[in-house]
Amino acid sequence: MTAKRIRTGGAAAHGQGGFTMIELTAVIVVLGILAATALQRIADMGAEAATGKVGAAPGLDDC
Repeated sequence: MTAKRIRTGGAAAHGQGGFTMIELTAVIVVLGILAATALQRIADMGAEAATGKVGAAPGLDDC
């Protein structure tokens, strides 16, 4: 008795599964939001560094 193989169509049958356009778009949007948040925090570090220098302990201004 021989087993018959049933052929299924589509990319998954050939092991070529991938991501849909919606999934790729969602990932790009999330990465964009994370990048914008990180850039804002990095830009604020300059102001925080200047404030930290002014608020340093007395006697450390000369360093």
